[in-house]
Parts: sequence; C-alpha cells; structure tokens
Amino acid sequence: MINFPLYVMRDYALKFEQGDYVIIQGRKTRYVLDYVKNKSKYELYADRRLELLRDKNRPYDLYPINIIVESVYQMYVCGKKVFLDKFGKQVVWTPKKFYKVVCHKIRTVWQDDCGHYHIVSDGCNTVFKLREYNGEKYIQTVALGKIDIFYGLAETKRKDTRIKI
Repeated sequence: MINFPLYVMRDYALKFEQGDYVIIQGRKTRYVLDYVKNKSKYELYADRRLELLRDKNRPYDLYPINIIVESVYQMYVCGKKVFLDKFGKQVVWTPKKFYKVVCHKIRTVWQDDCGHYHIVSDGCNTVFKLREYNGEKYIQTVALGKIDIFYGLAETKRKDTRIKI
C-alpha cells in the first residue's frame, strides 16, 4: 500500500546513521534526512522535518525536498524510482504490470470547507478527492483490483490506454 504524499528522493551515494540522525551522502555534500527511529515523538515525516528544521544541533543542512507526488500518475511521469512516504519510510517503486487507463465522464463536482474538490464520475464508484480542479469534463482512472486510482483529468474524451504500474 502506497501512503501518499510521496517525497521524491534524488540519487545518493550512501545512507548512514550519525548520532541521532540519518545522514545522506550525495555527490558533493551530506544532508540530514531524518531522526533515527524512536528519537522523535512525531509519526508523520512532515512533522519530523519541521522539528529537524528547528533543531540547532544537527550536523548538516536539511535534505532538500523539491517534488511532492500525490498520485500514481505523478509517480509515473516524474521518472524517479525512490520516494519517501508520509511516514518517512523509503519506497522503491518499479512498474511491474500493465493496467488499463479508462476515461470516464465527470458527473458531479463539489468543494468542501477545506478547499478540496470531490469528483464523482459515470462508470466508477469511487469519489476522488483532489486539491485542484479547473473545470475538466473527463477523469482518467486505473482499476487495480477493486480499487480505482486517480490517473488524471482531461478536457476531451481520450482513448483507453494501458500503463505499466
């Protein structure tokens, strides 16, 4: 099970522990990635990063995270294979099997109090919760068993294709 959001990791040479910290050795410099297990009281990686940012005793700069992935489609498009999930666990993702990408007409869209858009489509029983919606008329989904995964939005109906996930 993939726990979104995922944080894209760049290539690194070495990952090791130094004191209370997990260190990543890049090509030229070292970064602090996380605390060693059970050091922090926070479960989510984003909260631990904020704690690391306030920590004045860390030996190196904080590891830069430039790209956040929130869907399988974004994982596929970014082309990277190593991610950190929302709990700070390293996820190595490699496409393994072809699945069908199906395009459905959007039936209903509403916005909740937090600003998220909820999308219901014809031919799909899942309600998708998205942060951005710009009036597209079609939604693309990938059916993994009984689970429908959001793939993308489209202005016009697209042919059903396949994707390797």
